[in-house]
Amino acid sequence: EIAVEAMKRGAADYVLKTPEHIRRLPFTVDAILSKVQAQRQLQRQTVHQKAISETIAATIFSSTELPNLLHTVLVHTLNALEMQHGAIWVRDPEVISHIGIDPPLTKNLYWIFRQHGLCDQPITVHQDWEQTTLPIRETMLAANIRASILAPIFGQTEPLGALLLAAEQPRTWSPSELELVKATAGQLSHIVQRTEIGRASCRERV
Repeated sequence: EIAVEAMKRGAADYVLKTPEHIRRLPFTVDAILSKVQAQRQLQRQTVHQKAISETIAATIFSSTELPNLLHTVLVHTLNALEMQHGAIWVRDPEVISHIGIDPPLTKNLYWIFRQHGLCDQPITVHQDWEQTTLPIRETMLAANIRASILAPIFGQTEPLGALLLAAEQPRTWSPSELELVKATAGQLSHIVQRTEIGRASCRERV
């Protein structure tokens, strides 16, 4: 009865005071810690995804606003995934936002990805570049990138840019983290397309 009441009040689990259940205590603790970590991770992602959506919704769709917008989105996306390195490219007008990646390399990476077909899929994940055989493996390792997620920013018929998140060590990402990256790239696609439409309208009026 005490255990049931404790669970009702928010306890994560309970262990009966018997030798068999005491032996299970380490496994119970591990399970609880994993559950708490997953809950905190999801909460963190939700907070940053909301911030990304609000930032995009509040932005005036013009090329002059685009650099600040891309930087803000990149910061929130990196924080949501607890990462320190990333970049967002937009092809036209050419705007690049980068954090923790060498600027000259940042400018070239997008075209390297395009050349090797990595921008043709909704998302490309490399958990360890050391273990791949792609031609750009050495480029990524030289840039101290061991793991990465690449999500293209699609236009109507072709990529308009890309979102890159990188890690210095091999790592994996949960399905919810990958969904957040895809959702962010999708939101960026809408704003970049609307920016292009706005620029085209300005040219027509001129």
